[in-house]
Amino acid sequence: MVLDTSAYVSTLISSNSISARIFEFIIKGEISNFYTNEIIIEVNSVLNREKFNLEKGKVELFIN
Repeated sequence: MVLDTSAYVSTLISSNSISARIFEFIIKGEISNFYTNEIIIEVNSVLNREKFNLEKGKVELFIN
């Protein structure tokens, strides 16, 4: 599975979102998430936007 940036944003904003459920499956190893460096760069850039007001440490932990 390849997730777009909106899935990452949705997961961090709402732990009850469909995207958060998908990440639970990824964490459990029930499905695989495929990504490129470009996707991670975009996700990092978007998640660090002021409008989302997310803690930098939370974003870094999530991405890594």
